[in-house]
Amino acid sequence: MSSKYWFSNRYNIQLRITLDWEKYQKGNLSLPIKEFGKTKSWRFEIAEDQDSAVFIATWDHRMFPKNFDYNGFESLIEPYLKT
Repeated sequence: MSSKYWFSNRYNIQLRITLDWEKYQKGNLSLPIKEFGKTKSWRFEIAEDQDSAVFIATWDHRMFPKNFDYNGFESLIEPYLKT
């Protein structure tokens, strides 16, 4: 099962990432990333054991950068993903 999902419809782009919560807290990654543009909404859902967390963010298609570097983003978050 993958730790990250992109969803898109006519109006929105949504990202859902399952993070290793301890790595995220100790690391220097800050979500949501400002370079992605203004998010409509975002939240963390932290597991009861605080071992993992799900980050969910939604962007309006018009506000999401047209030249977004998906590969650069993948390499940025890879160390923080829950395996």
